[in-house]
Amino acid sequence: MTEKFKLKNLPTGCICLDRLLHGGLPSSQLTVFYGEAATGKTTLALQCSISCVRFGFNVIYLDGDHTFPIERLKQITPDFDVVAQSIGIFTPKNFFEQTLLLEKLELYLTRKTGLIVFDTINNLYRLTLKDSDPEFNFLLNKELNRQLAYLSYLAKTFNIPVLITSQVHAVLQGNQKVEPVATRALNFWSPNIIHLTLTPKPSLRKAILEKLNGRNFSNVFCHFKLSDRGAE
Repeated sequence: MTEKFKLKNLPTGCICLDRLLHGGLPSSQLTVFYGEAATGKTTLALQCSISCVRFGFNVIYLDGDHTFPIERLKQITPDFDVVAQSIGIFTPKNFFEQTLLLEKLELYLTRKTGLIVFDTINNLYRLTLKDSDPEFNFLLNKELNRQLAYLSYLAKTFNIPVLITSQVHAVLQGNQKVEPVATRALNFWSPNIIHLTLTPKPSLRKAILEKLNGRNFSNVFCHFKLSDRGAE
């Protein structure tokens, strides 16, 4: 069993996002950051991991993209060697290995585990989908729901935050918009959802709060800058 996380919320290291989330990532809950490429999802995942380590805890980091950005981590933390030693990285090869890994994840939790990150949870799911086989895709969706349910169980049981990043796809409904891949599953299991978007300014991003502690929000947002120091 892990120790009870000593903070009600884990700060993200970005002041405006922490205000948006009323203090940071809520313990015992899933939080989803979703958005297009280059909106800062992975930078925020790294920044939350760094924050967790600096509070004296370890991080379990699942890399669903097979692209863990080691150079970016070096760039945004001056104490890279110390931080890196406290982040355990797991890289499932395919969606079915992802299931096996999540089923065994509890074995890797220790008394010092303070955060679970899954970046990106629906990448391997999307790559496995088959356009011509609805029955197979139904089973995949069911399996993704089971994975999210298990992450929710771990968050509640061990009183730690779980951060999930998600890919998006375009939806044509009047004006084109984007939403997470496997939207229904993520909406059902995640009490906290933030949509990250690009802006006309190259380094500026917009974080839109869609859901917090299970309550839906509209027109609540903040702006943050991506720099060599991370999200600020």
